[in-house]
Amino acid sequence: MRVELAYGREGLVVEVPEDATIVLPRQVPGLLDEEAAIREALRQPIGCSSLRSMVRSDDQVVIVFSDITRPMPNERVLPVLLRELEHVPRQNMLLLNALGTHRRNTPEELTAMLGPGIAHNYTVGQHDAWNESDLVD
Repeated sequence: MRVELAYGREGLVVEVPEDATIVLPRQVPGLLDEEAAIREALRQPIGCSSLRSMVRSDDQVVIVFSDITRPMPNERVLPVLLRELEHVPRQNMLLLNALGTHRRNTPEELTAMLGPGIAHNYTVGQHDAWNESDLVD
């Protein structure tokens, strides 16, 4: 039996035995106003103060984002998050690509993941698990 997996940009078709049990995800509708929902979650999180109130304008801020191997809509989430932190100067912010043991993402991939407005206007670093001098407590 052929099964199409949501994998990469094109998908992946695999052959599985006819008697295999296929577990499908439950499809749920998207948010009517995704940006408003993200903003509300940042302003009224469960169990703590708003993000804006916890971060002072002179703080050093690091925002960790998933690398290209994870299907995270950074280009939609990060603009809302960064607007909540607009009181922090950009020179006090670092966007850190969480690579784990994966390869570095190319500049083109970073632009695709973050959007050009973020990729080209913020300091973006890439974690290197193999550089022991960067691995500190």
